[in-house]
Amino acid sequence: MKFNPILKYRIWGGHKIQKNFGFSEKDMDKCGEAWVLSGVKGSESIVSNGHFAGNTLLEMSEIFMDDLLGEELYKKHNDEFPVLLKIIDADDFLSVQVHPDDAMAKVKHNMRNGKSEMWYIIHAEPGAQIVAGFNQPMNKEKLLKHIESGTIKDILNFHSVNSGDMIFIPAGMVHATGSGILLAEIQQTSDITYRLYDWDRTDEHGKSRELHISDALDAIDYELKPNLIRGFNPKVNQTTPMIDTPFFKTSFVSLHATVEKNLELVDSCVIYFALSGSFDLQSDNEIIKVNSGSCVLIPACMENIVLVPDHKAEIVEVIGL
Repeated sequence: MKFNPILKYRIWGGHKIQKNFGFSEKDMDKCGEAWVLSGVKGSESIVSNGHFAGNTLLEMSEIFMDDLLGEELYKKHNDEFPVLLKIIDADDFLSVQVHPDDAMAKVKHNMRNGKSEMWYIIHAEPGAQIVAGFNQPMNKEKLLKHIESGTIKDILNFHSVNSGDMIFIPAGMVHATGSGILLAEIQQTSDITYRLYDWDRTDEHGKSRELHISDALDAIDYELKPNLIRGFNPKVNQTTPMIDTPFFKTSFVSLHATVEKNLELVDSCVIYFALSGSFDLQSDNEIIKVNSGSCVLIPACMENIVLVPDHKAEIVEVIGL
């Protein structure tokens, strides 16, 4: 199944998503996010091809259950699709923020999932930075003093990034994407964000965005250390592991020639997310074209597929857990 992207306005967004991925049919200023595959209620992806075109991802999960998700994944998540895939265009810094873990999400929001995520840097302008963690030992009391005194920027851990870098941001880690960065984000299905600091930014009406200081202070794991992986170099025409988490497993396929994939032993649906180039997915006498910025969802009941690039394609393989 393929899906239509869901474009999201963000105060820090730019125009790279439309420009790089051909989503220009939606004229949106400050497009910060394209939700490529989403089961978030109110922003559910809609199937764009085949007999089930027009159905939502939730409806497909309800109809096909473990044939779509896989037996173990369906037992764990029921009809809720476990991962959310995005493209993010940061033309300005995102807020300094943190996400709750599963336990906090359940207690405070009655939701199954917290939000752990990973980023793969598709493109970074010279000097681009991200924030991940603190640059010194920190606790709730010290952090609150820096917030109250307006010196929170002094304790943030800034990291320079380049195209091809990646990082896992577990729930509880303070983070922010910096300006001049285009990235792919794979995360748990959740849209819970607690903002700590928004760079004293206001909108066109002079209004600041809401902060969530109390919740953020409770959500932060002050012992977490960032693990930025620099210069990831995938092997050509092979499945190269990226980041393995308790919530999803990602790999990279640098596709320069036809590759056959046997998914018989994978008890889960598999997603192929094209970051650049395009490819055909062939299965059971069916051929589906997947362009950059889009993804294709392979049901768990499908065992064999063939990936055929038009020329070459850079693809992230995502398996929900």
